[in-house]
Amino acid sequence: MKPTLSIILLLLAVGLPSASAQDEKSASGTTAGLAKIDITPRVPVRMIGYASRDYEGEPAENKLFARALAIGDEAGQLGALMITADLLGIPKSLSDRVFERIERKLGISRKKFAISATHTHGGPALSDYMQEMHFCKILPAGEKQHIDEYTAWLVDRLEQIAIQAAGSRQPANLRWGEGRAGFAMNRRVIENGTWKAMRPNPHGSVDQSVPVLTVTAADDDSKVLGVFLSYACHCTSYAPPNKGFHGDWAGAAARIIEKRHPGSHALIAAGCGADANPEPRTADAAPFIEKHGNELADQVDALLADSTRTFRLTAPPKCQTRTVQLPLAFQPDREELEGWVAGQDKRRAFYGQIWLDRIDLGEAVPTGFDYLIQTWRFPGENDRSLTSVFLPGEVVSGYSLRIKAELNNDSRRLWVIGYANESPCYITTAKEIAEGGYEVIQSMVSYDKPSSLAPETEDIIVGTVVELAGGKAEQGEE
Repeated sequence: MKPTLSIILLLLAVGLPSASAQDEKSASGTTAGLAKIDITPRVPVRMIGYASRDYEGEPAENKLFARALAIGDEAGQLGALMITADLLGIPKSLSDRVFERIERKLGISRKKFAISATHTHGGPALSDYMQEMHFCKILPAGEKQHIDEYTAWLVDRLEQIAIQAAGSRQPANLRWGEGRAGFAMNRRVIENGTWKAMRPNPHGSVDQSVPVLTVTAADDDSKVLGVFLSYACHCTSYAPPNKGFHGDWAGAAARIIEKRHPGSHALIAAGCGADANPEPRTADAAPFIEKHGNELADQVDALLADSTRTFRLTAPPKCQTRTVQLPLAFQPDREELEGWVAGQDKRRAFYGQIWLDRIDLGEAVPTGFDYLIQTWRFPGENDRSLTSVFLPGEVVSGYSLRIKAELNNDSRRLWVIGYANESPCYITTAKEIAEGGYEVIQSMVSYDKPSSLAPETEDIIVGTVVELAGGKAEQGEE
C-alpha cells in the first residue's frame, strides 16, 4: 500500500492542476477569434465622401482593411460576430448579402451579427449607396460597373473573414473600459438657435469617450489578441484632391495598435460623431492622421496597463434587434418639387426632377423609413454589465450622450456605435432639427430623403434603446 499511496500523492502534487489553476483557466467563460483582410480596390473605383470628387480613386500605398471579431462560449457556440470595415458607410443591401452568406455557413441569427463602417472619406463607392444622389449626376456605365464589381468582390472578402474569425476562436479574456481622446470637435456653429456654418465649435456637443474592448489570451493576459474600439468623429482628415484610397485616422489607429501588439487585430468603429470633425485639420493631413491614431492607441495601452479601469466580460452577449419606423418631417408635393427644379440649388434641382419622374410612374413620396436598432448585453464580473448599442446611419453625438446619461450607472455601462448595419441618412436630435443646417436638411438629398427627420425621431430611438437595454435602472441596480 505504501508505494501505491506514494504514487498517488506524487500525482496529486505535480500531475494535476490546482483548484486555483482550474478556476483561472475557466474564469473567462468566453472564446474569441479575429481575422483581417485587405479590401483596397484592385482597379480604379469612384471615391465617395466628397461630392466634389469627379474621378475614380486609385490603389495606393495606404490600404483599406476589414476586420472581424467572433465571440463564443466554452461549449463552442457562436454568440456574436462583429465586422468593421474602412468604408464610408454600410448600405443595407451589402449588410443583407453578407449576412445571408454567413447565415448559411455559420448558422448565426441576424441579431448576433453586426457590421460597422469607419466612415473614412477616402474609401470607394458601393452599389446601392448614394452615387447619383451624392454626385448629382448619372454616372457613366463604366464607372457604375466598376462599383458593382468591387461591391461583389467585397461581399466575398467579408464572408471570408467572418468564417475565418469564427473558426479561429480560442479561450480568451474580454475586458471593457473607457478612455478619452480630444481631437473630435463639434462642427455646427449655431447663432440665436439657428445653424450658420460648418466650422469648429469648441462649445458644441461632442462625445470624446474611447470605449475599448480588449481580447487577450486566456492563459496569458499579457498576450493581446485583439482590440475593438470606437470614437465619435468624422474620418474627414483625408480630403480632395487626394486620389489614393486611405483609411484616415481610423486606419492609422488600427495600424499603430497592431504594430504595438504584434499578431493582434484592431477593429475600429465610428461612434456617434456625425456632428464632429477631427481637429486640427490642414491641407497636409498626414501628420495629424498619425497624431490622432497614436492618441487612440495610447488610450488602449493605458487601459491594458491598468485593470482597475476595466472589468471582465464573463459570457457572450444576449443579442436583440428591433425595427422601428422613423418619420420624415413632411412630404413635398408636385408644386414644391417643381420649385426645386427651377431653383438655384443644383443638388435640390437634380433630386426634385428624380422625384417628379417617380411620381409620374406612380410612386408615392415616403412618410418615413425602417430603422434597425440592435443591442448586445454582456454580463460582467462583480454584477456589472455592458450593453453595446448599434445604430444605423450618421448618428450625432446627442444620442450617445443622452443614452449614456439615462442608462449608465455603477453596475451597467453603455457603448453606442453609429454607422452600423445600414446607412439611411444623418440621424439628428430634436434640438438639431429645430436648428436646421447641413446634417438636418442639405445632406438628406444624398440619402434619397425628401425632407428632414421629424423631431419625434429622437424619442423613438432612445425609447427603443432603453427597452432593449433592459429599461432604466436605479443607481447600482440592474
